[in-house]
Amino acid sequence: MRTIILTAIFPRNDNLAVMPTINKINDNLSRFADGKKIRFLNVNDKLADKDGRLFDGMSKDKTASYGQGLPGLGGRFETDLYRTAGATGQDRPRSATHR
Repeated sequence: MRTIILTAIFPRNDNLAVMPTINKINDNLSRFADGKKIRFLNVNDKLADKDGRLFDGMSKDKTASYGQGLPGLGGRFETDLYRTAGATGQDRPRSATHR
């Protein structure tokens, strides 16, 4: 069976006033997940604090997660991704982050 992984919209700090809207959209997106064919993945707690402020190093322009933040997040994101997809250890390919 194929699974669609629907990911949350990442936080952005160029205008923190939009964080409630992003959170509401993510809540609505999560409702599409049925746990079988569609799964929802939200790693925002690994990118930002509870108020949506990106952790240091997660962004260079306050709008996108890249730079030193995303590669550092890679292994944790990958773990969450496979857990969300329901993959077992033997199903997981070796990625660039684990070579």
